[in-house]
Amino acid sequence: PTFFEQECIVVENDVVSGRTETKRIKSFCMNAPLQEFSFSTESLIQDQSNSMQLFDLRTYGDFVDHYAVKVKSISFDGLELSTKGIKRPIVAVFDSGLTGCLLIRPFWDFVQKYYTDNTTDTRDFRSVSIAVKEVGGAVCNIKSSFEDDQRLFYVNSIDLDWFDDEATAPYVII
Repeated sequence: PTFFEQECIVVENDVVSGRTETKRIKSFCMNAPLQEFSFSTESLIQDQSNSMQLFDLRTYGDFVDHYAVKVKSISFDGLELSTKGIKRPIVAVFDSGLTGCLLIRPFWDFVQKYYTDNTTDTRDFRSVSIAVKEVGGAVCNIKSSFEDDQRLFYVNSIDLDWFDDEATAPYVII
């Protein structure tokens, strides 16, 4: 179970008797501009049209249940990376505390080679966009760029020790 699946909200029902009730957390919401974080025992999202199926990285040896989704396509600076011939899945992990964009080292090396072969400078990516298949079959496009927030956007590599076998592990973008 995830951290939130294990946590409960304690509700005080009766101040006089001190009776409390515990309710499981069903969803959480972060409002970054207002710097607010909210828990709820009900769904906070009324429109489920952008729902995406989570991808379980634990089958590859990850010891944490990350919020990950399978990526259909990925582009850097508007140039789509061809996923033909890639035998591993590409997954996006949503990390609410990260201000930039990180690629697991083997994926970073693959991207560097791909873009170098296509005469593009890989050191200064200014945008990243991914397409993710929604539960209903539609495609949700998600992007981040230097133009959206010049203070916080960057793309870099990260060494992760999440997987049992790096040679077969998914390519991860965080």
